[in-house]
Amino acid sequence: MTWIFSSFFMRNLGYLNNIVEQWLHSIKQRMMQVLRQKFEEPI
Repeated sequence: MTWIFSSFFMRNLGYLNNIVEQWLHSIKQRMMQVLRQKFEEPI
């Protein structure tokens, strides 16, 4: 019983980790775009 639960938990953990990595990647790209726009604009 515990083995089935642990394997199921580990599989969901990897799935959640993948979602979090994609989320952080999109946030990082958005921040880079904002910084690039700020630096490209003439002061």
